[in-house]
Amino acid sequence: TQDTGSYSYSDTSSIANFPSFHFNLHSVTPLDALITEPQGLWNVKASRKVNLLVAVFEVEGPDTIRVKRGPDAGKDVSLLKMILGDDTSGICKLSAWRSVAEDWGGLNSKSSVDAVKKGDIVFLESEWF
Repeated sequence: TQDTGSYSYSDTSSIANFPSFHFNLHSVTPLDALITEPQGLWNVKASRKVNLLVAVFEVEGPDTIRVKRGPDAGKDVSLLKMILGDDTSGICKLSAWRSVAEDWGGLNSKSSVDAVKKGDIVFLESEWF
C-alpha cells in the first residue's frame, strides 16, 4: 500500500541547509603532530596558534566534582571529558572545566552553543604560550 497522507516540510530540517564555516584548512594542526612532537610545539618561546578539526568519539559528562585543594577548595565545578580524533588517526582526550564544560555539555541555557554529542565534527582554536 502507498501512504497518500501529506507531511509538513520545513526548511530548517532539510539536509540542504548546511552550516557555514569560515576557517582556513591549511591552518589546521593534525593531532598526530601534537602527539608525536610535543617537545617541538611546547618549548617554543613565541606563542603558537593551534587549530584542530576533530570528530567527537566519546562524551562523558558534564559531571559535577568538588575541588579538594587550592583557592576553590570545597566548591563544585563542572567537568566534561571527550575523546577526539582526526583523519591522521590521531586520538586524544580533552577535559573541559567550569563554564566551558557547562556550555559544551548543554547545561547553560543562555549559551548559543549546542551541546557536543558523539559524532559531531568540531573546530577548536587555541593560542599556546
